[in-house]
Parts: sequence; structure tokens; C-alpha cells
Amino acid sequence: MTKENFPTCGVPHRRLSPAQQEACALRMPLGVQSQMRVLVERYHGKVSVVAAALGVREHTVKRISQGSRMPVGPQLRQRLQAVVLQTSCPVFVAAEEAEAERVRQRDARRAMRWALRDGRDG
Repeated sequence: MTKENFPTCGVPHRRLSPAQQEACALRMPLGVQSQMRVLVERYHGKVSVVAAALGVREHTVKRISQGSRMPVGPQLRQRLQAVVLQTSCPVFVAAEEAEAERVRQRDARRAMRWALRDGRDG
């Protein structure tokens, strides 16, 4: 698959093997309609969440995902591609999981400190 055939996320993929780069490219849906469907599926059919994430009306999300012939503007196309890349690129997904784990550990440490503090005061 050549670089022109699929959009990339712009993240340096030097850490990824060629097979992982290919997998990243295959995960990215081509076309506005398929990208919109992926987002709607990711948010379990909640069109209002997708509309809020993209900054458009719910009607617009429904229209695009159903395959309307009305053209999509370049700004919406770019926002849609950016959101889909953040959900499908393994580099973004791994970074998001690492950040979530870091937050969980921080919250656990805070809870432990509060428990110790409450134990001393009581």
C-alpha cells in the first residue's frame, strides 16, 4: 500500500515495524461516510456525542453516515479525519492508554495518602 492510498496521522512511526505501519494504514477507513460510521459505532450509536466532538449538528452526522450526496466541507473533513485517526492509530491509542494508567496510579496514591491522613486524625 502506498502512502498516497491512505491518510496518515502525522505521528512519527519510526518505532513501528513495517507490518504495524501497514496495520495502522488498514485501520484507517477511507472516505467521509465510512469514517463517520466508525465514529458512530465507537460511541455506541450516540450521534449527539459525535456531533459534539466534531462541532456540527446531529442531523449533519446522520446525513453523512447515511450517505447523503451533499458535499462535506474541507474543515469538517479535516476534523473528522483527525478524530478518527486518534481512535484508530496504534501510536495514539497506546499513548492514551499510558496516560489513563498514569492517572489511575496517581489517583490510587492520592487515595492512599487520604486514607493514611484520615487514620491519623481519627
